Amino acid sequence: MRTFIASAVASFAVIACSSSAGEGEACDVVGTYVTTDAKQSGSCPDVGSQPTTWTISSDGAGGYVVETAGIKGGCTAQPVNACKVQGKCDVIVADPIDPAKNQGTIQYSWTFKDGGFTGSTVIFAPASAALKDGCSSEYVSTGVRR
Repeated sequence: MRTFIASAVASFAVIACSSSAGEGEACDVVGTYVTTDAKQSGSCPDVGSQPTTWTISSDGAGGYVVETAGIKGGCTAQPVNACKVQGKCDVIVADPIDPAKNQGTIQYSWTFKDGGFTGSTVIFAPASAALKDGCSSEYVSTGVRR
């Protein structure tokens, strides 16, 4: 499990996505991306066009490590095909108001093309002092390579 700061839930609602497969050519997935997200459904905050930076690196075993501010150690992603990756990351939500820890989840499925990616991001954050009822939402994510 990874550590994730609950106050970052709003700015972190970027993570999961799903879309069609790539063109069959090898895609360059590894890199740093600036993403924006559009909320599609759910009870988590709408983050608007607030950008988030993600870094994707090879894990050395055919998969990827996905990292952003607020996650220690990164999350894993597996290739679905040459241009699409997906993964699920269990995170510990550290509430800045109440330091009790709870498990949250981020799921992502990103399709890469033309120097970026698109997809949907799904997050679940448990109830906490900073987020009374907890939340879950789906966002459409768009990432542009830096």
